[in-house]
Amino acid sequence: MGWLKQILSRRRRYNELAESIREHLEEKIEDLMEEGLSREEATYRARREFGNVTLIEERSREVWQWPRLEALFQDLRFGARMLMKQPGFTLIIALTLALGIGANTTIFSLLDAVFLRPLPGIAEAERIVQIVRTRANTGRGYETINDADYRDYRDQNSTFAAIAAERMGLVNLSTDGIAETVIGSMVSGNYFDVFGVRPAQGRLLQASEAVVEGADPVAVISEHLWRNQLGAEPVIGKTISLNSYPFTIIGVAAEFNGSSRLGRTDAWIPMTMSRQMEAKPLTAQSSNSKPNERAGYGGWEH
Repeated sequence: MGWLKQILSRRRRYNELAESIREHLEEKIEDLMEEGLSREEATYRARREFGNVTLIEERSREVWQWPRLEALFQDLRFGARMLMKQPGFTLIIALTLALGIGANTTIFSLLDAVFLRPLPGIAEAERIVQIVRTRANTGRGYETINDADYRDYRDQNSTFAAIAAERMGLVNLSTDGIAETVIGSMVSGNYFDVFGVRPAQGRLLQASEAVVEGADPVAVISEHLWRNQLGAEPVIGKTISLNSYPFTIIGVAAEFNGSSRLGRTDAWIPMTMSRQMEAKPLTAQSSNSKPNERAGYGGWEH
């Protein structure tokens, strides 16, 4: 609070300075009156010889001032007086500022959540990249990809350390008589390895479980689904139904909500189980990483 004391003490010195200048001016006037001049003539002559009293005060004050800071205080005081004279206008300004600040805070929070904050549960998230193949001749929309396409990309890959595929969409999930719609993904067997996801329970998918069409009716579920829909009870080896097809739960993904920021994925199954899911087709995606880095993901609409 030392700066506040200095400001208050300068105000006292300013007053003392003004009083001192006026005393000198009055002494000059009295000296001239003793020489025979009238009060009016002596005052006029003293002011002319002494100079502009106000200007002298301002220049003397500058020796003790913080010019920018005190100019700011003066502007604030002037602005406050003007606002007090027009309460309706002041209210409009306050509401405008409140709405503007609120809107900017909301927008930043959304951008932070959607674009800036790393996806949870992904190891080295800053190394993940997304590649997208658009429809030919249009540059719009996503091109279809299937398991064969993914294998071609994977086998011909010479740029990325690893490449994985994902087909994402809504699925009908039912277990213990409870049915609901969740976001599910059909993924390549190396999907969780590519993203560096670890299991909270059981194990995750393996590359050998996405090779033969329809041979691996297994599923990995999210911690959110396990805690909120399945009551946090033991689930390894339990059967759930996805699009009316039975899948055996082999693991729970720890703190992982999927590769999309627009929705939480709750179930993952091998991409080779696509025919069993045709009752409600999913959306297709593919994953890649930067050169010599861990992994990434991209999107192809199914």
